[in-house]
Amino acid sequence: MEMIKKFLNSYLYIPTVFLISLTFWLIAYLSKNNVIDNIIIYKIENISLITFGVIALLLLVFFKNTYYFIPWVIFIPFVFARPFDALSIPSCIYIGLGLMVVGLILNIIIYKPKLKIGQFFFGLLVLCIAFVLGGINVKTDNSSFQLMITTICVVAFLLVYCLIASSSSIKFDEIARLFTYLGIFLVIQLIVFFYLYEDITVAFLNKVTNVGWGISNNIALILLFTFPFTLYLAFSKKHVYTIIYSLLTYIQIVAIIITYSRGAILSLAIGIIILIPFVIWKAKDKITLIASVVILIAVTIFGIFKIKEIYPDEFLKIYEIVTKLDFENMNGRTPIYEDCINALKEYPIFGKGVLATFTEDPNGVVVYEWGHSTILQTVRTMGSVGCIAMLFHLGQKYFVLFKKINVAKMTVIASFAISGLYGLFDVSYYFINYMIPLILCMAMLECLFKNSGEQDYEVL
Repeated sequence: MEMIKKFLNSYLYIPTVFLISLTFWLIAYLSKNNVIDNIIIYKIENISLITFGVIALLLLVFFKNTYYFIPWVIFIPFVFARPFDALSIPSCIYIGLGLMVVGLILNIIIYKPKLKIGQFFFGLLVLCIAFVLGGINVKTDNSSFQLMITTICVVAFLLVYCLIASSSSIKFDEIARLFTYLGIFLVIQLIVFFYLYEDITVAFLNKVTNVGWGISNNIALILLFTFPFTLYLAFSKKHVYTIIYSLLTYIQIVAIIITYSRGAILSLAIGIIILIPFVIWKAKDKITLIASVVILIAVTIFGIFKIKEIYPDEFLKIYEIVTKLDFENMNGRTPIYEDCINALKEYPIFGKGVLATFTEDPNGVVVYEWGHSTILQTVRTMGSVGCIAMLFHLGQKYFVLFKKINVAKMTVIASFAISGLYGLFDVSYYFINYMIPLILCMAMLECLFKNSGEQDYEVL
């Protein structure tokens, strides 16, 4: 058992989770693209879910430190090689979740951790209450079901959050490495997609990027969340490590641009402009960092001119598409925004409810209609109460982070703020693949606050 614990605390643990997760996704994705037998996609999904569930169960039973199961939870939403709706959820997802729940219960029974609510808790609690109350004034056949499901989810979520915040032990560098691996995971998924797609130019121009669990906008959102952690590793290290992490940061930034998510690119540009002075100020190896950035910028400029020279027609098409924005119709989102505003007018206090936006498309498939803005999604599903709760949660979150601010906290602020800025143009909160890394990051930060790890670096 000591050997296993030593491995879990080593630098090899996160890369192992990374490789196992990537293998599951890759096999299923190749299956989806008919590279291998298509039936394998369903089998590999179920195998991955059960595998992750069993591993989480064992880690929670044999070790008090709940951090050990967190990497598996963070990667699991990204191993799905196909989108699924309410009627096509993988059959074993409930088994995987059940195994994790059993593991969490047993961890509490065996190790009896003293649950602490943490500094972010009250903001989350207020938001969760608004989540449950959303649509409570709307009388439909599903009203009782919605109230039951949201209550169960909220209670379970808050208990798990408190458990992780109370019984995890981790350093900030490990958090940064974990999210760096997640960012590289997404970059590899993008590379595989474009490699398999017949015409890369068409894929870019038509925004057909799809890696299964998400499309271009979804990928860009998660990369906005991850790249500040990689950037932190670049300016907090020295010599060759600065070069490596600078390159990995650059790769994630290029990937965001390649997704052609205009809201993400705008958020990225604003974030980088603000971060540059801070990064140079706090870099431990300024010469290596600046040299790495200059070289990468030079390579980028050279590459752009080379592409323009070799593919002039395609370059012109891309330029025209990139610079053409439909401000009058907000790129087709005006009807969606109007629907959100109408929902607020009709149900101003508690909104329509979080499950009310499930609808059937012309083919009879149940889909979820997103508001394409975190604020508008909030007012549509939770009304003015939800909007106030969201503002309270965000206010408390940033208040905690700005209090006794240091380099580690500034990195987190950059991650939360840049990805949160994207939420003005599309949904960030409520998207499960974003919420899981976000909430688990907050829970792990609670552990740093508890163990005074927030003082790893001087107060700014």
